[in-house]
Amino acid sequence: MKTKRKIGVLLLFLMLWHLAAMSAFAAGESPFVDFSNGNIGFLSIYTAPADAGAASLVIAEEEGKNAVKLHVEDAGVPYLIVDVGSLLGDAVEQLHEAHILIETENPDGEFQAVSGEIAAYSGLDQIGKTCAWSVYLEAKNPNIARFTLSGDLAFSKENANFLIINKKTDNAVEVGQAPADLVLREIRLLDGEGNLLPVYENAQMVLPEGFGEADRSNLIAVSDEVGIDGAMGVSSGGWGQAVTLLAMKNEGMLDTAAIVPGAVITVYYQSNTAPEIILQSWTQGAPAAAGWAKVTPRAVNDSGTIAQFVFEDLAMCFGGDDFEQFLDQLFVGDTGETLEVSAVTIGTQE
Repeated sequence: MKTKRKIGVLLLFLMLWHLAAMSAFAAGESPFVDFSNGNIGFLSIYTAPADAGAASLVIAEEEGKNAVKLHVEDAGVPYLIVDVGSLLGDAVEQLHEAHILIETENPDGEFQAVSGEIAAYSGLDQIGKTCAWSVYLEAKNPNIARFTLSGDLAFSKENANFLIINKKTDNAVEVGQAPADLVLREIRLLDGEGNLLPVYENAQMVLPEGFGEADRSNLIAVSDEVGIDGAMGVSSGGWGQAVTLLAMKNEGMLDTAAIVPGAVITVYYQSNTAPEIILQSWTQGAPAAAGWAKVTPRAVNDSGTIAQFVFEDLAMCFGGDDFEQFLDQLFVGDTGETLEVSAVTIGTQE
């Protein structure tokens, strides 16, 4: 009799557990994102960064399972927004970790390593540091990209909350091949104890007003802005250089013929202090000041992310305006704080 009673209690427990589980997901919730219902409304391409490339999203069905493919259309950096706030609702405040299963696909079928970063935003502000991710080995493709909120940092249900994933390094591009696409197969959102947080299957993107709009305060209006290839990098913060650009006459990427009256050089950066430009010449006949001419920006936006340098200031510090003949190298340097440069452009003042 006792055995039957135990079996009866066990069956009752399992039935109650099943009903509780069913009710937990009755309102359109799932244990994690597997794209089985085809909804990608909580994902969006992010194009505001200066180094952002063109990309698109499409549902891909393989072996009876759905995934979402981030198709990369050029050599720029693809950025993808994941709206975790809409996926989790008020439970977003419990979010501690995100595990995103990412696979890389190359158009020619040959595996090439990729890597990037994941950043978290609550409202318009980034919270915490970026977390690196990579797919370095073909044997571990796909791989799990992990984001973790450290310390006491947390999302707030009062704000829009989202993650931004980028692909900063692509070995295929570095060897002259077409960029790799990224395939997202699963997104698992976990609390601080490692438990899965249920997600809303039909979540749709909700971003804070003004997000993605570049801060153009204080800046000079510029037209025909063209990016300089390879103009990105990081300095250590000891009055070092984040970007080094050789002139085309020295087989570099800097077109010195574009630095003419009306020209504006714009630097897109992250730092606690504005960057400086350093002009260097070793060509015979160059002005005396041209060996290491330091130039401060004419304009910096309120958020301290964009600095502009104008032709007149460059010429005054260089000691002359014949940049095509005499300028051999241009640096973007920090002013005592770590500097990360995402892009440098040349345009014309309107």
